[in-house]
Amino acid sequence: MDSTYTVSETSFTGFIPSFNPLIGLVPGTVKEPALANFINTALPGQLRLLKTDSVTGLPVPRATYNIYDSGGVLVEIITTGPDGWAAVTLQNWGTYTVKEAKAPDGYLLDTNSYSVTFNAKNLYQVLYVKDTPITPTPTVTVAGLIEVLSFTGVPPVVPISGFSVIISGIALLAASLVRRRKK
Repeated sequence: MDSTYTVSETSFTGFIPSFNPLIGLVPGTVKEPALANFINTALPGQLRLLKTDSVTGLPVPRATYNIYDSGGVLVEIITTGPDGWAAVTLQNWGTYTVKEAKAPDGYLLDTNSYSVTFNAKNLYQVLYVKDTPITPTPTVTVAGLIEVLSFTGVPPVVPISGFSVIISGIALLAASLVRRRKK
């Protein structure tokens, strides 16, 4: 005996449910049940990455990361903003590899690979990555100045003559103390 029924779907973890109920005449009997077909769309994966300085804990902007799918194909490129965060939506579920492609000025390139997996139970992933600053190296220029390569890209300059005066003063003080002890 044919009857009219409304068939609707309840929510299913990790999928966008079909909101179109099937309404109408459903032919079938107890021995031959009718089939209802719903097409669902998987929710995309959301990846957020926070890059911080390993010494100060401050956010690190302008770090570029490549994201590869399980076959090693580059699928996305993200760059951290002023707050150190980068975010991307990955449409397909699966395992992805995240690698730093370009370190910001003043930092070492992170050679680690980070793996993230998206599925019905893991739609949101957050990576917390620390970046190692490059230790500034003083260099002496011909003009008699010490130039320090800083993290900010603004090179502070200290005259050698000022440093020499301080060292000379300490040497004179030491010599005068030694002379007084001899008398």
